[in-house]
Amino acid sequence: MIVATAPPEVNGSANGVNQGRLISLLRKRFFNRIDKVAFRPPWEGKSACPAIGEDNLDAMLAAHLDAAAPEVTIRWRTQSGKEGTERGRCRIGTYSPAADGTTCFAVLDLDGDEHHKPLADPFGAALQIIDVLKSKGIVAHLEMSGSAKGWHVWIFFSEPVSAAKVRKLLFALIPAGILLVDGKKADPRRNVGIEVFPKQDVPPDVGNQVWLPWYHGAKAGGNQFYRVGSAGEIAPHLPDDFETVTPAALEAVLATIPVPPAKPHSTFQKRATGSGDDRPSAAFMIDWALRRETARNDTGSELARQLRDNGFSRTEAESIMKEYARSVSQDGHPYTEKEAIASLCSAYAKPARQPWARTEPIRFSAGKRKPANGRPAPNESHERAEEAAEEAVVTPSSFQAEYGRLGQSRQPVFMQNRAICSSGSSMESPPKKRGRQ
Repeated sequence: MIVATAPPEVNGSANGVNQGRLISLLRKRFFNRIDKVAFRPPWEGKSACPAIGEDNLDAMLAAHLDAAAPEVTIRWRTQSGKEGTERGRCRIGTYSPAADGTTCFAVLDLDGDEHHKPLADPFGAALQIIDVLKSKGIVAHLEMSGSAKGWHVWIFFSEPVSAAKVRKLLFALIPAGILLVDGKKADPRRNVGIEVFPKQDVPPDVGNQVWLPWYHGAKAGGNQFYRVGSAGEIAPHLPDDFETVTPAALEAVLATIPVPPAKPHSTFQKRATGSGDDRPSAAFMIDWALRRETARNDTGSELARQLRDNGFSRTEAESIMKEYARSVSQDGHPYTEKEAIASLCSAYAKPARQPWARTEPIRFSAGKRKPANGRPAPNESHERAEEAAEEAVVTPSSFQAEYGRLGQSRQPVFMQNRAICSSGSSMESPPKKRGRQ
């Protein structure tokens, strides 16, 4: 049971002692980089935007912690060179992983009922995950979300470790039977019910944003850490530091995780023509979009363009865009059907590019991004689309029906979009300010 204990005096009223102590702790455990941090901007449609930390970081953190702290001028700058300033006491976040593919923390976000697909019991799921991690010698820490409806499970490392190894660990250890409110199973790999951070092995830009704890604007008890008792009771606490996991401990647990069988390679080389069985299915397109690591609005815009390029009619695409809007995470600022249709209208007002093509097998040398056969390596979004075909999202029978006759065995089809150039961060082009939400 949850013990109703008064939370520590942090949110909205951090005194000078606590403020200095928490700023020090945040700097020590929660940042893979401080040149760029995240902040919640006042303009509509963006839940987070990159900002310059550096020498301004302490003032930004003070304004994050304390509603009575002096307002701070935040300098934001995008990958494309756009920049500006905002002044206030904004919520601050951190990015993971670092540019070299390492991270000093991991966090599982267990969605509460403010999300589109919430867990049936986020608190129970958090305790279950903490117990599994503890059984493997991995110490985890429990935080209530800022909305006070969900929970975060944090792991801190004594020194930066490989984000790829951390993700492998978490995906292997998250219990498979955690349920959503609708009775279906959560799917961490698709960010359904449970989100795993870092979300990528190596970030394509600034990384994946995670909000910091102890925000002054959180709901009562939210964004604070809790101790878990032997009977599952919890009590809030304000730590001086967090117990960490060493690289050696991480490697020891990874050594006990079975190696999955190698994926078969496709021999299907027919080019997509943009209609009928020669194009990807609606389910495939939605799953591809949900696996992308960019922000919802940017992913929605790219999904609309891909639907156009791959020969979907405007009516077909509208149905798919609405389903994407219903399925995507609604954390922070809701992504509405209206926004999805606006992206669709914009995409279909322009000429289509080349459709996706199905290519011969691509075999990778161990640990390298360059394929052994010399072809350009696909980007991570395409690899995730291939993984979608490998998993239960597309069944063997429907996969064969939709992508051609592949024989009796289940074989994945690699969909490579030759028209896509690498894009920047999802938060690179902030829209014009429309007032505080």
